[in-house]
Amino acid sequence: MIPGPAYMERKDLWDYVRKLLVHSFVQSSQIEPLFRNLAQRANTEPLTKLINNIDSTWIQSLTFPIQSWCIYGLHIRTKNDVEGFHTRLNGVSGGRSLTFYKLVPALRKQALEAELDIDQLVDNGVGRRQRNQYRESDRKNFDAWGKYEAKELTTSGLLRLDLISNEIMHETHLAKAMAV
Repeated sequence: MIPGPAYMERKDLWDYVRKLLVHSFVQSSQIEPLFRNLAQRANTEPLTKLINNIDSTWIQSLTFPIQSWCIYGLHIRTKNDVEGFHTRLNGVSGGRSLTFYKLVPALRKQALEAELDIDQLVDNGVGRRQRNQYRESDRKNFDAWGKYEAKELTTSGLLRLDLISNEIMHETHLAKAMAV
């Protein structure tokens, strides 16, 4: 078996870093207080540097305000959504031999198809195709958010559920990567 990164070898450190990274799943108004609470527990120089980096890049950032990256209550899009778009665009426009004069008609065609997709969505409720594992992750998130809003779940309980959900997704991707 291939060893993982050093932070994965120490469960306490791994859990701490994961808690730092899962804040996007709670309401934007709660992200900074939760982050500050975790930041107080940074007890090594590398963790303090990580905290300072996250704080300046994400928490206090004017470029990326918290509301812009908070995914509370939203469907999570993956890079597969974007890659699928690029693959389709490359397929209809000639791939590597793409020139500006091929790109413009291809983008126009994509825009017209997007209008049709929107009409289908409005009329028939037909949305994007989504793999089962991502659909299941979305379902779990929306169930957890519903319980949270109904006050059946605390903020820490919500984060624990999201950590578990993300752990399952991470293990699935890690297993696939190691199988290659």
